[in-house]
Amino acid sequence: MGSSEEACTPVGGCKIFELMAKKHAACHRCTIGCARWVRNEEGPYRMDAQGPEYESAGALGPPCQVSDVKAVCYTNHLCSFYGLDIIPTGASIAFAMECLEKGLLSSKDLDGIKLTWGNAEALTSMVHKIGKADGAGKLLGLGTRRMAHRSRHGSEGFAVQVKGLELPMHDARAGFAWASNYATATRGGCHLHGMTDFYETSTDPIPEWGFSGKYTRLSNEGKAEMTRFAQNWAHVLDSLVMCYFATAILKPSDFCSLINAPQRAYNWRCGARRKDDFLSDGRPSRQMLKELVLQDAERGLYSA
Repeated sequence: MGSSEEACTPVGGCKIFELMAKKHAACHRCTIGCARWVRNEEGPYRMDAQGPEYESAGALGPPCQVSDVKAVCYTNHLCSFYGLDIIPTGASIAFAMECLEKGLLSSKDLDGIKLTWGNAEALTSMVHKIGKADGAGKLLGLGTRRMAHRSRHGSEGFAVQVKGLELPMHDARAGFAWASNYATATRGGCHLHGMTDFYETSTDPIPEWGFSGKYTRLSNEGKAEMTRFAQNWAHVLDSLVMCYFATAILKPSDFCSLINAPQRAYNWRCGARRKDDFLSDGRPSRQMLKELVLQDAERGLYSA
């Protein structure tokens, strides 16, 4: 395989839209609509389902040197069907291909599947195996770290994972904050446990919280602080069940409003009112005591 561009272009978004894409799809009420629906009505990779996004195409295509975009879309569909995490699936198959090339795995270990670079048919066959936990699928279903632990012979050196989770298609060599993020994240190599790419590739990414100016991707300066913020901010967004793409539009103060308004509404539903927002002087009035008794009676604590 030549350059990264040569590896990615055949399975990239433009090629998908050229050959297979039919329409955009979106989560409920989402105005972004980043998903797409694909259809292929001929050949071994016939399908009519949601197509791959960036991570999916990146994990199943270039690392395995598979350039057949229809096979990549079909394999993405299989992963969804079996409930497989696509990034570890693609990474584990690519790892097995390298182990086979280096003589650390045999054809027998892989149930006779010719898991060689660029073999699209072998890619889809192995996903079926992994999804069914059948034969060699049990081995590849362990993931790269546990596979490397079994095969050894230096295979740990090309098992690209952190804390047992295979790295996504955001290379830490292209943005140094990714490196500190992957290394310190509780989940390991997860790009959604702190989306530092937003901050490294934007000018004035979040001025409200001190991230102003332009950050150099290939520099360590300021990246520890960026990593800490990105991981903490990810917890907030995940708790809100918010899409990360919304952060390109909404500021932190906007999210604070989204949190405060329903919290206040919930407190109101539980009986808290604005008139209750004060510090007591230690001498409750007769009227206040009467109101408290009535409130407790309404809640069924005792008869008024």
